[in-house]
Amino acid sequence: MRRLFDKSVVLLICLPLVFERGGFITPVICILAALSCTCLSEIIPKDKAYALFIPLVYSAGTLFVPELLLLIPLIFYDIVLSKKPYILIIPTAALLVSLDSLSGRTLTLIIVDTIIALALSVKSLKLDGYEKKLIEIRDDNIEKQNLLSERNRQLIDRQDYEIRLATLGERNRIAREIHDNVGHMLSRSILQIGAMKVIEKDEAMKEQLTSVGQTLSEAMDSIRMSVHRLHDESVNLSVSVKDALSAISGEVSVSLDCDIPESSPTKLKLCFIGIIKEAVSNVIKHSDCDRVTVILREHPAFWQLVFSDNGTAKKIKDSGIGLQNIRDRAMSLGGVCEIDNKNGFRIFVTVSKKELSENENNNN
Repeated sequence: MRRLFDKSVVLLICLPLVFERGGFITPVICILAALSCTCLSEIIPKDKAYALFIPLVYSAGTLFVPELLLLIPLIFYDIVLSKKPYILIIPTAALLVSLDSLSGRTLTLIIVDTIIALALSVKSLKLDGYEKKLIEIRDDNIEKQNLLSERNRQLIDRQDYEIRLATLGERNRIAREIHDNVGHMLSRSILQIGAMKVIEKDEAMKEQLTSVGQTLSEAMDSIRMSVHRLHDESVNLSVSVKDALSAISGEVSVSLDCDIPESSPTKLKLCFIGIIKEAVSNVIKHSDCDRVTVILREHPAFWQLVFSDNGTAKKIKDSGIGLQNIRDRAMSLGGVCEIDNKNGFRIFVTVSKKELSENENNNN
């Protein structure tokens, strides 16, 4: 838009010279020729060699139609914008060749118009440079803002992760404290009540002791259920998996994709966490990989765990204790485990929902 305005100004200051020569056809032809050349200069890339043919052809045309010299400031404007000052020699030579055919007044006005065109082109170049720098600064600020937002998001996620991890650890601690202290005290009290009932002769007192024993038993059952509930809630699959993978996250690129809900059975979550910890241990000891991928999926009929890396090491023994532990964990839930080391280390575990449900019912 700025260039269009500048060229309009240059054309307007040149028009009086064109039309004062008289006639109509020649001025119109000259204007059309100048406009065609200046439009082509906007379309043709400035870095192409054939871009210099426009001023060359126009300057050559001034030898046959001298009136074209009256609009040559447009050519000067385009040449300056092309950032190839050596091309200025072409229209300058055309002016020098035509000095004898121009009056002093006409030559002076052409020079003045050319100076104005050069000043406008230099101004446009500077403004283009300022706009480019402004765009670079804006893009750099946007990039920095995006980077800062991403880092803030990572810090918030890390903070949430640490809080969640601390919360789960505290729940585990409370469950252990209740189990080890209150649970044992209630068990001892129940045994003492039972002993007192044996040695007590008064039937009325025995009934009271029986009532107290039943109350203590109910309290024991309630505490046992609370401890189990706290323990189950303290097992967070995604947090525990991230914690296990943190042992290698600084050395290799880790990709985790987990869509198993936290409402899944605790046995399943403990199984998958144990398998991933064992797999991470194998990566640390044996693998030379630089990328680890972990996928945890819930399907309509089964759960799935895939742990893989892109290592080339062949040191892992199929009969090793670690791999056998992985198989045993999967089999304990009625699952299937496949392990191979052909194209990197890979563990593929599937646990049927029906098998796990039947397994839990049998245990109950």
